[in-house]
Amino acid sequence: MSDNMCRARNIKPALNSPPNIIFASTVAENNRRFMDATKNNFPGYALSSNTIDLDQLIREKGSLKTLGKLSGQMIHTQFPMVFLGSWEEFTPLLNHSIIVSTKDDLQTIHKSIECFLWESDEPVQKINQRFEQYWENIRNSIILVDNLDNQRAYFHFMRSVSEKLNLELPKKLKPLKSTPEKIKQQLQKITERISLNR
Repeated sequence: MSDNMCRARNIKPALNSPPNIIFASTVAENNRRFMDATKNNFPGYALSSNTIDLDQLIREKGSLKTLGKLSGQMIHTQFPMVFLGSWEEFTPLLNHSIIVSTKDDLQTIHKSIECFLWESDEPVQKINQRFEQYWENIRNSIILVDNLDNQRAYFHFMRSVSEKLNLELPKKLKPLKSTPEKIKQQLQKITERISLNR
C-alpha cells in the first residue's frame, strides 16, 4: 500500500459530520427509488438540492479532491465512472460514505476495479494486492439491496441506513404495506442478518 493510501485511510471525519450516501447503480430508476425512500423517511437529510451527480463532478473537475470535503450529501453515480479518479483521492470519501447498490451493480463495480487496475503497468502481483485492498474497502461500505419494490429489501435498506447514520428508524416508514407485527418480525430478522454479516 502506498504512503498516500495509508494517509488517506487514516483521515477521520469530524464527529458531527454525517456520512455521504452514494447511490451506485447502473440503473437510473434504482437511484431514484433509493433517494426517494431516504428523503421520505429522513426529512432534511436527503434533500434534492443536496444531490450531487458524481459523474458530472468528475467530468468538470477531473478530480475527486472536492468530494472529500463534502458530508451529509446524496450522491448519484453510474459507478464505473468513479474509477476514472485517483484511488488515493477517493479513499477518504469512501471511508465516510454509505454505498447503496444492487447485486448486479456490485458485479459491475467489481469488474470496474479490475479493469481500472489492469490498465496500469504494474506487476501482476502488485495489481492483485491493490485489488484486494480496494475491494475490501468498498465492500465494507456497501448496503446491498435487491429492489425497493420488495418490502424485505426496502426494510433492510432503511434499517441499514438508519444504523449507519445513527438515526432513529422512523415510526412510520413509507410505504407501509404490512401489519405492525409482521414489520417487527421482518426488522428483527434483518437486524440479525446485518449483525451476522459484520
